[in-house]
Amino acid sequence: MLFNVCSLGKYSTKIWDTLNNNAPDLLFLTKTWLNPASKADIATAIRPTYKIIPQDQTHKPSGRLTIIHKNTINCTISTNSGTILMEHLHFKIQADNNTTLKGTLAYRPPAP
Repeated sequence: MLFNVCSLGKYSTKIWDTLNNNAPDLLFLTKTWLNPASKADIATAIRPTYKIIPQDQTHKPSGRLTIIHKNTINCTISTNSGTILMEHLHFKIQADNNTTLKGTLAYRPPAP
């Protein structure tokens, strides 16, 4: 699933409901507007059966990309970067010894 949340803190209840009702393996979030001080917003938004990989870019408080995944899935970030034109997060999901998925979560903000 993919959501453009425009503030995870504001929509943490909706994220919790989505995880409870739909139980997606992966949930990709764009525009979480997280900053280092908003770690509590993440904790309230996810169930204990999930892990979260937030994008750690302190110079872009208006953006941020986040991946929420089930504990049973091994998901790692291979590259975490972005520019003024686009934010992107490269990830790798290892479902088992024979199944690997590599992908990119990208968000392009509107032009100024």
